[in-house]
Amino acid sequence: MTMEDQLSKLNNYLSKKRIEYFELSGICDKNGNYIYKLGEVMEFERDFDYYVSLISFDCSSLFPNIFKDQNDKLYYIENNVEKSLPFASGAYEVEDINSFIQKNIPNESIKLSMEKGNGRCIVQLKDGFKLDFTKENTFKKILGFDGVIVDKPLTISPNLCNVIVSNKIFINVNIVKGSMFEGRSSNILHSFSNCVDYGLLINVLP
Repeated sequence: MTMEDQLSKLNNYLSKKRIEYFELSGICDKNGNYIYKLGEVMEFERDFDYYVSLISFDCSSLFPNIFKDQNDKLYYIENNVEKSLPFASGAYEVEDINSFIQKNIPNESIKLSMEKGNGRCIVQLKDGFKLDFTKENTFKKILGFDGVIVDKPLTISPNLCNVIVSNKIFINVNIVKGSMFEGRSSNILHSFSNCVDYGLLINVLP
């Protein structure tokens, strides 16, 4: 590009600079996605460079890990009688799951805790009690278990607990380029960690 072309482009920047602001609001779907489509077609002239910036982002940290009719049951066996305990949809830590169990199954017959040092779930059972993780609609993966029957007085999950369903939040704009994600070109405008407790406000000012 010649000096004359560069000066002409600079003049275009200075004389025709235009800024447009969009305030978007809505509700995420069950997969945690919020998609906004502009009501009008954006027009871009070839002689200009265009930039998209995120000014601010606010949302509540509402990312449930237990969903109704998907993984909302605790199946257990009490003295050879099969029973189930349904959970409401929500975001549960292991201690929340245990607290709900204690309210509904007396005498600490089934007790859950998480080993802070290695992130695995500890299951304590009294005589006559078993946990059935062989059924599909259980939250066994949250507790770090595969499809097994837990029948020992003390059992440690073979896998790490997986209570966090969304470690990171991505804001994508389909007219943006220049970022990389997992080794591929991406249209991610901004990303940040989900590091606040369930229900609290996430406020980002990049």
